[in-house]
Amino acid sequence: MTAPSPDPVYRTQAARLIAAHPRINAEVDDLVGILQASSVRIVPKGQVVVREDDPGTELYFLLRGSIAILKRDVAGKQRPVGELRAPTLLGQIGVVDRSRRTATGVAASEVIVAVLDPATFQRLVRETHPRGRALRRLLLSSLTQQLVTANERLRDLLAARSNPAAAGRAGLGEAFLRASGVLEGSTEDAPKPPDPPATGG
Repeated sequence: MTAPSPDPVYRTQAARLIAAHPRINAEVDDLVGILQASSVRIVPKGQVVVREDDPGTELYFLLRGSIAILKRDVAGKQRPVGELRAPTLLGQIGVVDRSRRTATGVAASEVIVAVLDPATFQRLVRETHPRGRALRRLLLSSLTQQLVTANERLRDLLAARSNPAAAGRAGLGEAFLRASGVLEGSTEDAPKPPDPPATGG
């Protein structure tokens, strides 16, 4: 389903993205241009937004709602590893290095996402216009936030590994899943997410 997105809505969402990434040094109008180049989708609660191992070809701007992040463990079971809350980005690693999705994202509530398709992303990210600069800085800011959070989780994992009696085997596995899940963009500890549907996404 496609949602109408008049310009005042774009401006509000662009301002929220800048507030969430204050170091990008961009103007609201620059991000409005990026959002206008995207397709806007409403995703119902419980529907898969991205699926682990699918090609990472699209960049998502989560504008409203939250997305539960799940990752398969060694037994192949989907485990909750975090949650994304608007406003933020999803799938930026895949569009940068053309890798496959590292986790599954399921709408934990009804969400609104603006989606940049591969061709539009490549065109915008190469632009010398302030819009292209804003997109590059937004990507860098978001990826930096992910790395900082992942480093904190890995530090916790190493601390748990140095005291295995306290952490227990299951605790180490859980810590590893959470540390790796952060690389898909999750920034919050995960509540129990909705079960993903068998098909779709």
